[in-house]
Amino acid sequence: MIFIYLFWISACIILYSYIGYPLLLFFVTLFKKSKNSEKDIFLPEVSVIIAAYNEREIVKDKVNNTQCINYPQEKVKQIWVTDGSTDGTPEILKEYSGITVIHGKERLGKAAAINRAMAIVNSPITIFSDANTLIQPNALIELVKPFKDPKVGCVAGEKKVLFTSNTSSSGESIYWIYESLVKKLESETGSTLSAAGELFAIRTELYPNINPDTILDDFEISTQIALKGYLVKYSPYAVTSEKGSETLEEEKKRKIRIAAGGFQTLFRNPLLLNPFKKPALAFKYLSHKVLRWTAVPLAVLMIPLINLAILIGNPTIFYATTFILLALFYLFGFIGFMLKNNRFETHLFTIPYYLIMIHVAQLQGLVKFLSKRQSPKWEKVKRET
Repeated sequence: MIFIYLFWISACIILYSYIGYPLLLFFVTLFKKSKNSEKDIFLPEVSVIIAAYNEREIVKDKVNNTQCINYPQEKVKQIWVTDGSTDGTPEILKEYSGITVIHGKERLGKAAAINRAMAIVNSPITIFSDANTLIQPNALIELVKPFKDPKVGCVAGEKKVLFTSNTSSSGESIYWIYESLVKKLESETGSTLSAAGELFAIRTELYPNINPDTILDDFEISTQIALKGYLVKYSPYAVTSEKGSETLEEEKKRKIRIAAGGFQTLFRNPLLLNPFKKPALAFKYLSHKVLRWTAVPLAVLMIPLINLAILIGNPTIFYATTFILLALFYLFGFIGFMLKNNRFETHLFTIPYYLIMIHVAQLQGLVKFLSKRQSPKWEKVKRET
């Protein structure tokens, strides 16, 4: 009997996290009336901060892309931090006029780099963007629109992973389509939880000087602003694009780092889960993040074993059917794992492996965080060429 309880608890955790929570948000949005003030022109001065380490191959594309966006260029300041770069990145940047380059010989990590850049920002809005992402023409216009509301402290942009035949990039692309939907629903019900480093903006005055050992600077910055009582909005039209990870192993490395950073932020900010201080934020954080980081990975990995135990003691048609479906899913995932370094790829096998891999990465990220083995220095993920 205990295995039946465990089976349904695991199934409910998985279904609630990925289906129930978004559906609940959707129903709440039906009773919310969105304000439309987009007719007003709002073009404040902005500073775009880009932390780059040995990005010689793409730095020119990023500079040109930022200079060509549909936003008054006299109101856009580019600030690059290139600490530790040894491939000529800072020298290339100095060839451009109107760009501020901050460079130090020692590489202390992205959080430390951002802190240094923020010390010289004097624009009301600060925008953060990664060096390997390209900003679409109207993205900054869309990104600053929500700041017309004084209650908004942070705005998250939309990340699009270029969809290719590569299983890693297609899996990541599908994941971000789903994640963007959840962010959109959270934003429409008040506030989403966090922003991604590819593109997000904050009110400069709200910037929290983050610890230099912070693993996920984007998550920590947006979370701190939410804890101050400001809204974190999501702008689906503020779009950036980037190539997916070159291989599934590279994507797994990225997921482990994100998981470790998520746990770091959780332990540093226990008020995020205090329902008496910020009930809506605590509920969303628990549903969207904490369950996804802790209970869901355990449930995903344990449910086939629990199902097997039930089947041995209670061989009903229902549990036999669920076991066959779970066994096929994990079999396909195992085949995908065996083929991950093979030129022969099919989504039938590698997509199940991708889904299993991201949950395994969550647990590995927890271990890395607890053992303090996750460096705050970003280890560049190889992207598709």
